[in-house]
Amino acid sequence: MLVSPYFLVTLLMVFVLLLYSTFLFYKGKHIYSNVILGLYLISQILGLLNGSLFSLRDILLPKYVHLFLIGYPIIFIWLPLYFLFVCSLVDTRFRIRAYNWLHFLPSIVVLVILVIQFYFKSSVEKLELLDINSGFIETIRFDFLFSLQIVLYNIAAIIKYYGYRKRVKNLTNNRPEYDAWIRIAIFTFLGACLVTVTGIVLGYFNEAVNFDTFYLSNIAFLVFYSILFFVSITSPSLVMSSDKKEKYWYSNLSGYESKELLYRLNAYINETQIYRKSGLSLKELASGIGVSERHLSQAINDQKGQNFFDFVNYYRVEHAKRLLTQNNDNKRTMFDIFWESGFNSKTTFNNTFKKFTGITPSEFQKSFLDL
Repeated sequence: MLVSPYFLVTLLMVFVLLLYSTFLFYKGKHIYSNVILGLYLISQILGLLNGSLFSLRDILLPKYVHLFLIGYPIIFIWLPLYFLFVCSLVDTRFRIRAYNWLHFLPSIVVLVILVIQFYFKSSVEKLELLDINSGFIETIRFDFLFSLQIVLYNIAAIIKYYGYRKRVKNLTNNRPEYDAWIRIAIFTFLGACLVTVTGIVLGYFNEAVNFDTFYLSNIAFLVFYSILFFVSITSPSLVMSSDKKEKYWYSNLSGYESKELLYRLNAYINETQIYRKSGLSLKELASGIGVSERHLSQAINDQKGQNFFDFVNYYRVEHAKRLLTQNNDNKRTMFDIFWESGFNSKTTFNNTFKKFTGITPSEFQKSFLDL
């Protein structure tokens, strides 16, 4: 039997996807976005293999009838996984939470429908349903649902991307790190999706076309995967955190996100004056703004060149300076001032104050009063 071009393109896609996913899990497994992209690629492989079974139905049926449609529900997790991948690209602190699993609800619905209408049927019943004249395949294709996913998730991905660019520009006045990589991932995917949707729409309206729309769609996605794979292997920094400072080699926090995190941290501290709490810990401060201790420590180190204790003590010293300048009538004792500023001992207060100002608190107050 002559093998169809559609089947050959599918095999080539599977080969590229296997290479790419292996590369991601081997070289870039420490970056969260790579893990999500790898899962997306694997889901593509399973979905493609499911579709290729119909190209070989004359060989596989009736002996392997139970293999058919097993991977069909996986098709409906393609777009959610792609969108979550984009989310992880524009925010390396992104992690899949419980509510994110709602994205996979359409796949679950399709799975339930197939369980009821196909999976638990006998071999004879399945063969009847898979017959070209039965019309069953047409009833469970859910092209509208898949097309809707394509439209909505591509729009959501583009909104995410431009929101990310706007935040970066506001904070740094520069283009985002790896902006070209993110644009390639989003807009080459969009192009492939447009080809797919065009084919579905033409098929829906029974428009006569001179080419196989599924074949063209597979070629478009083959180009998409090949571009991503080529960029990944020629730009190792995209999938491996080789450019991090030695102390934070294991972190995937970008420079932009580090600045954004510090901006949020300063706003939180100024609003709450949490530094006035004696014994404030890195864990408590990180919890207050909803980030990990590791990322908070890195942001302070990268952006301020300080450790956590110096960072907090700076705020405490500044608070103490304000109290000292307002203490014209000496109603506040030095004990009151260091305690209200977050220090738990006079010795620590004096040493830290002198470290940041070069003089003791008493000398600072005296110099201010002499003006």
